[in-house]
Amino acid sequence: EVSTQGKGAAVSYQLVVTSGDVEKSADIKDSGWNVWSTTRVKDIDVRGGTATISIDLTGKADDWGSIDNVKFYRQD
Repeated sequence: EVSTQGKGAAVSYQLVVTSGDVEKSADIKDSGWNVWSTTRVKDIDVRGGTATISIDLTGKADDWGSIDNVKFYRQD
């Protein structure tokens, strides 16, 4: 999971988790300055003991935001 806030004008903004040949993602939606939201990707099958977490953003000039509290934990 990741917490974000920002202008909300990105063309594409996603939290992506990849393990082995499996990739899962969730769209990140920002609603303005200091309006924090949390985006989660669930049910990741960690293969080979590793996973890659990335945040993919496609935006324009003057797009802005913050990313905080990135967490990856065992789901019970």
